[in-house]
Amino acid sequence: MTDLALGLAAAGVFLAMVFLLHMHVLLAAPLAGGVYVGLRLITAASPASPVLPSEEELIRRIGQHADAVMEPRVQQQLGEICRQAQLFLAYLQQHPQEAGAWRGVVRECLDSTLGIVQRYVQLGRFVDDPRSPALREVEELLAQAAATFAGLRQRLVEEGAADLSAEVAAFRNTLQAVDEVSLSNRRGGTE
Repeated sequence: MTDLALGLAAAGVFLAMVFLLHMHVLLAAPLAGGVYVGLRLITAASPASPVLPSEEELIRRIGQHADAVMEPRVQQQLGEICRQAQLFLAYLQQHPQEAGAWRGVVRECLDSTLGIVQRYVQLGRFVDDPRSPALREVEELLAQAAATFAGLRQRLVEEGAADLSAEVAAFRNTLQAVDEVSLSNRRGGTE
């Protein structure tokens, strides 16, 4: 319902209270306002849950950030992460019986990796020296992310692993380490 329709409904209630029920105007006005607010609350659209990007979209975003990275070695790492993730998703498409349990893990890993890449790009804007310790720490985390993706795929494809809690925990620790690097950099630390 639009605001106009809600306003007209409240005005109609006001007129009905005043003329049909012979209610005093000063009492009818707040009641009509209450009707308007009540209708507004009832008809308000609930906020839509955010649409999560697909795994392919997350890979695409990681690849887009690679263009903003000046360090060729880091660009290569990002390319390798995207390649490993695409191979992992291709395997899941070929084996849909395993996809249900693994898609969440892949999504979390890609989401964490995207967070790491975004932090690297943000730090890169403020740091002039590409050999900065803060950038090096994030580069090491990206290397860990690439290794974790390769390990995930290897465990799934070659070992048929069902429990990936160690790899997921490693990704969570990696993302936490990125937060710590960013915080120390914001505080002016040279860590």
